Amino acid sequence: MFIILIISWFWFPNYTDSHKIHIDWLSVFCSLLGISALLIGINLLKSNLAVSLILIIIGLLFSWWFVRRQTTLAEPTLRLTLFKKCGFRRMTLIIMLCYAAMLGGQAIVPLLLENWLNLSGFTAGLFMLPGALLNAIFFADRRQSI
Repeated sequence: MFIILIISWFWFPNYTDSHKIHIDWLSVFCSLLGISALLIGINLLKSNLAVSLILIIIGLLFSWWFVRRQTTLAEPTLRLTLFKKCGFRRMTLIIMLCYAAMLGGQAIVPLLLENWLNLSGFTAGLFMLPGALLNAIFFADRRQSI
């Protein structure tokens, strides 16, 4: 590992050099408003259908405007043309599914332990502790290698 660190010190380029970047604030506003309206609209879907549908339509319009703007800008805030590549789409989908499965497991398993098996929150936490420790160890290891 030490040899690889030394080789990488001389071989890999330095990406930490600062350079001036341009932030398109209209794109940031469009993405923020679009995603926020979509999330709030989906959240209100059960309680207030009319407001929810209006927010979802507004969110979709602003998200569409954001995507359209990113594909026409010379320096886009988010380079969406990467999604034209099949490998990138496939990799992104797999990562999203794995992340959803991981977060779903972290949220659902304690609820099942507490509600169906009538275990205490402390016992459910102890049940989840080994996985949380392994996650912390692997995350800490990955952060050190960067």
